[in-house]
Amino acid sequence: MAEIWEAGLRRVCHEAGVAVSINRVGAMLTVFFKEGGVDTYEDAMASNTELYGKWFRAALAEGVYMAPSQFEAAFISMMHTEDVLGRAVLALEKAFKY
Repeated sequence: MAEIWEAGLRRVCHEAGVAVSINRVGAMLTVFFKEGGVDTYEDAMASNTELYGKWFRAALAEGVYMAPSQFEAAFISMMHTEDVLGRAVLALEKAFKY
């Protein structure tokens, strides 16, 4: 399911015109709003934390609790069905329109 979540996040960001880098290992992932990969502390610090904060608050208003900062990870569990993730992706898409 984490692959579905990652793909949905990438699509939403792409459609919103937001550069994104997603680091994922298994069911754990972190979203960074920046062009290119994030492999070092400096890479992470170059991400757009202001935009992420706005997006986080808008996502929360839509009922999706993302990690509160780009320096934390999200975890997908067995409770995150394809339907649940699909609805969450739609909510995150709306969050970019706030």
